[in-house]
Amino acid sequence: MNLSTLISIPISILLYIFLPPLLDGVERKVKADIQSRIGPPTILQTWYDILKLISKEVVLSMNPRYVVLTLSLSLTMLISLAVTISYSISLLNLDMYIVITVLILLLAIHSLYLILYIFSSNPFSIVGTFRIATIDILNEAGLVAFAILTAVSISISRASPKDYLLLTIALTALAIAVYVSQRRLPYDLHEAEPELASGAIIEFSGAVLGFYTYSHLLERYILASIPMIFIAYVMSNMLRLNPVTATLMVHVLASLIYMLYAVISALIGRSRVNLAVKTINLIYFLAIAIWLGVYILWNP
Repeated sequence: MNLSTLISIPISILLYIFLPPLLDGVERKVKADIQSRIGPPTILQTWYDILKLISKEVVLSMNPRYVVLTLSLSLTMLISLAVTISYSISLLNLDMYIVITVLILLLAIHSLYLILYIFSSNPFSIVGTFRIATIDILNEAGLVAFAILTAVSISISRASPKDYLLLTIALTALAIAVYVSQRRLPYDLHEAEPELASGAIIEFSGAVLGFYTYSHLLERYILASIPMIFIAYVMSNMLRLNPVTATLMVHVLASLIYMLYAVISALIGRSRVNLAVKTINLIYFLAIAIWLGVYILWNP
């Protein structure tokens, strides 16, 4: 392992730790502009909110042991995932064991969140959990499938037009799966989010709410970086980039797609939520069918 790789690892980890709340602050400002609102006073507002919450006393209306255990596990797994992805970015190694590990951790994190929502005392949260569970089952099957198809597209690539088309189809579908996995509109847990209180976490306060908020933002950013890792891998092989440059490329691209997702969610805020599951089924079926059709029928 050379010096450039050793330098890129802590850089990537620090960016994973610092960027998610910062990007959320930028997102809040962008959404406010789109919706003709004033928004937060600064893009650092989310960081200020989290740090203020963490400094407060812990007050729980739910079983304290359950809440602390669940949030601790979620945060621990998210940090582990961030370190895993940071290491894989630094080495630019698309080993299938790393891909599978990342996907398993993501599935486990969402499972923990579903348990958390079910145990909420808010009835709207419990109703919404069944809908979000249906979307998760459909979407995360697609997330796994398109991550594997993207890795396969890269591994079989011979730099032909067919190979680039296969990679484009797989990456596009993967980016859509990431958007849904981030639980943005119309795939959010809307039944659990009254105007003045986020239903599933209405019992949380202080440090627990702060860590929950931070872990959710960290998960969103990690998801956004997944398709960018594949792109950086391809670009670094083509341009022979050093690990530091490739790592910075991943975070720049992840930040850009994160903001693209924010703009899309702001623009489709009035979309019909009952079409969400049908849309996932249609998009994923077409994406897999097109990828297989190009792979089998195109003989350059």
